[in-house]
Amino acid sequence: MIDADTLNKKRFIGEAGAGLVKITINITGVVYNVEIDDLIFTKTDKQLISDLFAAAMNNAYEKADAELKLYYAKQMAASASLYNLPVDDKLKN
Repeated sequence: MIDADTLNKKRFIGEAGAGLVKITINITGVVYNVEIDDLIFTKTDKQLISDLFAAAMNNAYEKADAELKLYYAKQMAASASLYNLPVDDKLKN
């Protein structure tokens, strides 16, 4: 099972515009990296760039949120097994 320290070190990359904008965050939403393809500066306007940033951030947050939910579900499953409570088999390691 993944531990909290490992989870905190994971990075999630959100993409938008077929990879024109990539944003890397951690599980708490701290931004670690922003990649912008050079093509974006020659072919797009300011509003589109803003939309791509928002979409990439939202995509990264969705990935981090899904991982966090899975982590907590597995923690709950592990706790439930201590008390012989029924657990969804998909959550067992």
